[in-house]
Amino acid sequence: MPHTKSSKLNSKNNFIGFLKFEKERIIKLYNFLKRINVKDDDKEISSFSLVIKSYKEISPQCKSIFHKYILTSFLSGVAEGLIPVASMLVYNALPAVATGSKSAILIFILCYSIRKLRDFLGEFLLAKLFYNQQKLNEAVLSTNLASNYINIVNKPRAFFTINNPATLSSISSRLNTAISNILRDIIAVTREFIIAFMALFSLFFISAKFVVLFTFISILYIEISSYMQKIKRVVMQKNQIIKSHTDKQNRDTLQNSPLIQDALSQNKEYKNILSRNNKVFKVLIKEFNLKIMNESTLRIISDLLFSSIVCVFAIRDIIETGDIGRFSLIATATNSIRMRFRSYAYTYINILEARNNYLDASKLLHTPLALERKTGPQKLTTKDNTITLKDVRFSYPKIKDITTFGAEKEDVERGNDVIKGISTTINSGKITVIAGTSGEGKTTLMSLIRHDYELTSGLIKLGNKDLTTLKDEEINKQIAFVDQNVHFFDQTLLYNLKYFKENASIEELNKALDSAGLTEDISNFKEGLFHRIGQDGRALSGGQRQRLALARIFLINRPIMILDEPTTGLDQVLSFKIMKTLKEKAKNKTVLLVTHNPTEIALADRVIVIKDGQIESDGTPLDLIETSPFLKSSLTKQDIISKQKLFSKIA
Repeated sequence: MPHTKSSKLNSKNNFIGFLKFEKERIIKLYNFLKRINVKDDDKEISSFSLVIKSYKEISPQCKSIFHKYILTSFLSGVAEGLIPVASMLVYNALPAVATGSKSAILIFILCYSIRKLRDFLGEFLLAKLFYNQQKLNEAVLSTNLASNYINIVNKPRAFFTINNPATLSSISSRLNTAISNILRDIIAVTREFIIAFMALFSLFFISAKFVVLFTFISILYIEISSYMQKIKRVVMQKNQIIKSHTDKQNRDTLQNSPLIQDALSQNKEYKNILSRNNKVFKVLIKEFNLKIMNESTLRIISDLLFSSIVCVFAIRDIIETGDIGRFSLIATATNSIRMRFRSYAYTYINILEARNNYLDASKLLHTPLALERKTGPQKLTTKDNTITLKDVRFSYPKIKDITTFGAEKEDVERGNDVIKGISTTINSGKITVIAGTSGEGKTTLMSLIRHDYELTSGLIKLGNKDLTTLKDEEINKQIAFVDQNVHFFDQTLLYNLKYFKENASIEELNKALDSAGLTEDISNFKEGLFHRIGQDGRALSGGQRQRLALARIFLINRPIMILDEPTTGLDQVLSFKIMKTLKEKAKNKTVLLVTHNPTEIALADRVIVIKDGQIESDGTPLDLIETSPFLKSSLTKQDIISKQKLFSKIA
């Protein structure tokens, strides 16, 4: 009994929900026809708009294939739509054949030939349609994949701290598949409509009331499909959050496998993973049940309504007229309409699902509001190599989960301040070291100078240009940067060097490598500069990777050089060699060095010590050795003098 009451209640709620859904659809249609600009809360692009957008973005070659695909689809639809009429002609001519009349036999042969010609053309056009569809799929996938990858490459650098390459590639593939499916299914729906329209038109010869009734039932059928898809969409959006959080927790468990082993907590984590995965299983079952409910309900509705109406009209007509041709037309046309609208409904559902997949994947590639920055059209010159910071304050923005469009319209939330009012000017002609213990904000400050994030408040200038008036490309032309985590292509040493300067001569390459202390290492490689270094330089040692990154920026001629821990793990000889190169570069460039290395601090022209996001001290190494606790902890006055003397002899 409780189950029966629950079922009745769900049915009632679904019926009321369907009526509300239809009311919203009618209001939207009315407003559209009245050209009223109505605010749409969900802001989700329609499937048709998505097709138009995709069509504009694909290449001319893709458009040519798309036009052929549309033409063959239209002709194929017309050919299939002629089946009821062709069948009627054959069956109308058949009774006269029994009389033995030669003219009747000739008419029957002619009608039968027309039917067979239609069959041949229909099969031929279907084959061409499939061929053009495959060509379109490959062309669109290729074009969109390139477009998506470029979109990803142009994202702000901070975007890649919350997204790994494998995930981004997977998201891009989802987008491509969704677009390809939508383009294919939109044409399929158009083809089904053409066939159904021709079948309906042919029924006008039988009964206009019959056509009106069939049309009404077909529209009702499609509306029920739309409503059921809306229910599924709401459920899937909620379920996506559960699956996303579960995946994140499971990844965290896997990444901490060594800790789990050390704590002897495998059984505990097994139960946690099992519990989380059971939640996902329930989610998937719910989605599966919705899908089955959609298909079963639509099949029952279509078979029951269409079959009963056809039986009544067809039997009534043949009793009244005795015309077997008309009976054939009714049977063939109504069956075609029933199949078309069932196919139309399923294809429409597929379009909505593909659109929803596109929207969900697009959200994952959406740059969060917290990472958006102001940019402008200003240009830089080589003289714009002075870095000016005025009361710079910064706290990292909180990145929120994006579950629906417009979810980040509110103000950006931020954590505690990391940079707390730094003001200074860094000029060319000297090596300036940013020093301090870990976690004081040094690396963050370097990211802000590259405009990786928007400041909480304050101002940063390159030359006399505000960072917010410059595009990323302009800043990248001005600054050569070596991060703590260096990246390389899975190619040769030569490729990775010349990628930054394609026209570099052998002399320039050798000079850059020698300045970075890599010449001897490369001579030990069998392939020399053609030695393949693996993804991110995994075939090299940590020190070799760091020096290759240095050689890369020594090769390019940019007015500002920023190096974040560039010589970690290198001995004093190599540190001296690199500092010698930096001293030479600093004569006409701005060189900014983030380091804990006592040798580099001792050889710097200026040291800025950062503590708790503020400048604690600023001056030459010898000036600060008496006043800076940080310098005192790693150096003595005699250490500085000794290192400077030794360096002057080597230099």
